[in-house]
Amino acid sequence: MIRWAKRAGRKLIGPRGADDYLQQIIQRGDCHTALDIGCGSLSKLNRFRPGIRTVGLDAFPEALAEARAHQQHDDYVVADIQKAGAEALLE
Repeated sequence: MIRWAKRAGRKLIGPRGADDYLQQIIQRGDCHTALDIGCGSLSKLNRFRPGIRTVGLDAFPEALAEARAHQQHDDYVVADIQKAGAEALLE
C-alpha cells in the first residue's frame, strides 16, 4: 500500500529530482544516448543501461580507465572541455 501511494504521489507532483526526471525521459523514449560529463569512475547513468547508450567524458585518463574497468559506459572520451571548449567533443 505504501509503495502504491508513493508512485501515485509522484505522478501527481512530478519528478523529485534529476534521477526521477531522467528516468521519465528514458521511459518515454525521448533519450537514446546520454553524455556523462566529468563521469569519474562511477556513473549514475549506469542504472539506465542498456535502455540508453552512455558516453563517459572526463579530463583524467585514470578516472576513465577505472570507469572502463567497471563497465560504466558504452564509450569513453578523454577531454578537458574547460580548457579546450566544446570543440573537444567533436574530435
